[in-house]
Amino acid sequence: METIGKIFTYVKYGFFALVAVAIGLSFFADDTPKIDLAQVLDRTDLALKSFQGHMSGSGAKEATKEDMAKLPAIMQQVMNKQPTFYSKPIGVKLLKDASFEGFTDENQNNIKDDSDSKLFKVEIDLRVTG
Repeated sequence: METIGKIFTYVKYGFFALVAVAIGLSFFADDTPKIDLAQVLDRTDLALKSFQGHMSGSGAKEATKEDMAKLPAIMQQVMNKQPTFYSKPIGVKLLKDASFEGFTDENQNNIKDDSDSKLFKVEIDLRVTG
């Protein structure tokens, strides 16, 4: 009977510790709603295909800096197309390492302002096989 009492005590204190941790995590968590990463990846794929179509249509064999400067606007347009999958407008910024950062973009200027929150980062690794 003593063993059952010890187990009950551990369970009771363990439950209270779990509740305390959950409250602590919710207190320190930001209030930015979570984003559907599957939608981000699907739309990134659509944006890259659109960009590829733009490049093919221009006859270019390589993307210039001017071409790459157009990519965030294409990504922003695709991320915000109907039906939307996030409660706020999404902006997209091309980073120096060629990854993309998505952020809330309340004023829809595709510039990350101090009031905008980071939503996701997409890194694309290319592997050539064959």
